[in-house]
Amino acid sequence: MAPKHVPQMTEAEISQLIAQQLQAVIPTIEAQVNTDINANPQPNPQPGPGGQINNQNNVRPICTYKHFMECKPMEFNGTEGPNGLVKWIEKSESVLNISNCPGDCAIKYTACTFTDHALNWWNAIVQSRGQDAINAMTWDDLKILMRERFCPLHEIQKLEHEFWNLQMQGADHVGYTNCFNKLARILPDMVRPESKRIERYIWGLAPKVRSIINSVEHLTMHGVVARSGTVTYDMVRRKILTMPGEPAGNKREAPESSRAGPAIPKRGKATSQSYAMTTPTGNSGGYKGTAPKCNKCTLHHYGACRAGICSRCHKSGHYTLNCKTPLEPTRF
Repeated sequence: MAPKHVPQMTEAEISQLIAQQLQAVIPTIEAQVNTDINANPQPNPQPGPGGQINNQNNVRPICTYKHFMECKPMEFNGTEGPNGLVKWIEKSESVLNISNCPGDCAIKYTACTFTDHALNWWNAIVQSRGQDAINAMTWDDLKILMRERFCPLHEIQKLEHEFWNLQMQGADHVGYTNCFNKLARILPDMVRPESKRIERYIWGLAPKVRSIINSVEHLTMHGVVARSGTVTYDMVRRKILTMPGEPAGNKREAPESSRAGPAIPKRGKATSQSYAMTTPTGNSGGYKGTAPKCNKCTLHHYGACRAGICSRCHKSGHYTLNCKTPLEPTRF
């Protein structure tokens, strides 16, 4: 049997046939490549010279547990109170953002920071709800759950009372601002919206500072804090306000000479002003002054003892009453 005659194809027909086959295969190849990329993501780019990351394709690195722990998240043991819980939440959110942690890994990674009492509580939650329910939990769900457990109602009421009665003490503007921000993070509902936060902050300022701040309209919390700090510093400089524990007013300290006691008279000619002996009275209970007691005359006085010295001739051994030195005549 004679072989069939196969017609030869021209070069143009061959090119057209190849193009048709490629158009049919390209969608399948693209789908397979996308599947492989999703199944095997690229590893985190390694830092190059100078500490810079060589990421020419601008691919966002995938967060692993090792990468998450290298960002040094804060531990939580469950006994820090409401303030400690707020700090842990803020630190954890910062680490989740820096490490590019995906949402489905946030619960698993942050739960590894629980210790002691918090770890026992979390293990009980996982055991009662099941792993599937934990995997479906969001970050907001975890925050609500932790606030209900580690911020009991009586603690919240105590902090609300402290917040309502928070006032600036003297010129301690920095301490008042720090305490206000701490309580505002724990009790966000008490400072919403922004106008309510500004009003509450101004109410707790010192009365003299508050009167000046109320005279100016402020649109932002940052502007109120900056302006009140400037006013407080100016009042401290003018000695209108003082820090807690410091003496108030414009009183100056007494000089050293006024606090050193009575001055000791200089040695010289005896007069009634430079030398005076004091004796205890019978009904006063003894000498109350500060002059030392003389061992020679048993009296209290300052300076050298002048007992037995004549005030006329200034010689010792007799008193003025028994002095035999004649008086000089008075000259006119």
